[in-house]
Amino acid sequence: MPRHSRSRKGFPGGKTFWLSLGIFCCLGMLLTLWKFQQSREVQRQVNLEPIMIQAAQRNEVPLALLKAVIWKESRFKPDSRGSHGEIGLMQLMPIAVEQWRKDNKVAQAPSEKELFNPEVNVAIGAWYLAWCGRHWRGYRSQELLQVSEYNAGYRRVSRQWKPARPQDDVPLSALTIKSTRRYTQAVLERRAHYEQTAPSPQH
Repeated sequence: MPRHSRSRKGFPGGKTFWLSLGIFCCLGMLLTLWKFQQSREVQRQVNLEPIMIQAAQRNEVPLALLKAVIWKESRFKPDSRGSHGEIGLMQLMPIAVEQWRKDNKVAQAPSEKELFNPEVNVAIGAWYLAWCGRHWRGYRSQELLQVSEYNAGYRRVSRQWKPARPQDDVPLSALTIKSTRRYTQAVLERRAHYEQTAPSPQH
């Protein structure tokens, strides 16, 4: 009998068996890691709930929308920093902070360290999100335009995607910048998720 045809004891199934076992173990480890990360994200969200509720009420922004933006921007990590200098939970940019400072007649903008504070960051971010929404009050696609503006800025949205009439619908596909389209879609889908999973009000 040729030597290569012999099977070794203690190694059932040969290479295919061990390859399958290795893949299975890797998938199991990845699933465990994913569940761990999800549980930490949920805990961060729970910890931030009072801050988000207060900011949403103060600025008349739907809580589900505010949470969805924070989820997309930072996954509820207060120490998040973007590749272009965005800061904190709502990934604030200098232009947003300066707009908040001017409109609220604040003498001096918060320092970078202060902007990492969850209460300060969410307060300014929620205000800016509401400010974006006011540009599109009365528009049929107000929320889509609002979220797009939070991501891409008013100038770009008003020049490229503003409908001819407020009653005209703006489909997601009209957002020609792929990153903004994906961002807006993710936020709106997450907003719907939070709406569906929100606890019923107690009577």
